[in-house]
Amino acid sequence: MKKFITDKKGFTLIELLVAVAILGLVLMAISTTFINQRRGGLTQEDVTEAQQSARIGLETLVRDIRGSGLLIPKNGSVYPVDNAGSFDITLTMGSAMEVYATIENPTDADGNIGGLTSPITFIVNNARDFEYRSGADVMIIRPTEGMEPGSREEGAKNVCYTVTYLTPTTLMLTYKSGTLPTGGIPDINFRPGDTIVLHDCAAVSPIRTRYYFVPDPVGTPGTTVLRNLVRHVDANNNGIVDGTETGEVIVTNIIVPDADADGTPDLDANGRQIFPFIYLDRNGNETANVANITAVNVDITASTSRNVAQINNANRTRRLTSLVRIKNKFD
Repeated sequence: MKKFITDKKGFTLIELLVAVAILGLVLMAISTTFINQRRGGLTQEDVTEAQQSARIGLETLVRDIRGSGLLIPKNGSVYPVDNAGSFDITLTMGSAMEVYATIENPTDADGNIGGLTSPITFIVNNARDFEYRSGADVMIIRPTEGMEPGSREEGAKNVCYTVTYLTPTTLMLTYKSGTLPTGGIPDINFRPGDTIVLHDCAAVSPIRTRYYFVPDPVGTPGTTVLRNLVRHVDANNNGIVDGTETGEVIVTNIIVPDADADGTPDLDANGRQIFPFIYLDRNGNETANVANITAVNVDITASTSRNVAQINNANRTRRLTSLVRIKNKFD
């Protein structure tokens, strides 16, 4: 007789349900981990963006504040900081460009650079930024005095030159305009350390640059929002920043913290309200008198670009501060 063997091995319904439940728990754990990592990654990206925005805003402001006062008329009524507000500042300078080269020629016994004729050839510390700027207008400034060489002793005034790039350490300057001494360029005493500055000789001096913050029209609960940092330059060369120029938005996520949402900016560790600009005199005291301002404390707080609702229902912020001394303040 044949023996029939029946194989009854398999999964019961209960076993299948248990397996499906375990698989669901595993998938849920994997999904939760992925979502949390994704949220953390997005948050970190936003925080990095906020910190970078604060850094860009701070570095731009610091550069212009340090350069304010450069080549402005010394008539006692024009100051490096022309307007000093909590959320806006107007800077005054005679050149919209930064210093590019410092003169290093050897000197005579009196410390002067002598024997110069027109055109002048100067040995400088580094002229690579002039490499593609032959034909540009320049002026020469003595940083220790904030004036151009020869303006006191020899009577030189608003002397403008055209630059020719020769080598990375050699520039040739040809007289273009301005008042020269009776004997011309040979009568001007230059010194090592005098700096060659790009300058638009046709521009009206002084040139003014205004920084201000544009409020967010919508706002965010729990913050006093000043989202956009805008830079206006006197592009019309009319001596004022009159609003006819096109403003350049430097950064877009700058805020003034107001954690308790009472409409008043938060206090810092020293018990002072957090403002972008605090003005100091030579003794370190706060002042609103533009004639006495020698330094500016810049306080920038940037927020993440999107509200991170999943994490504490709040934006993340990064704050940077810097005390900037005005380099060209001599009185």
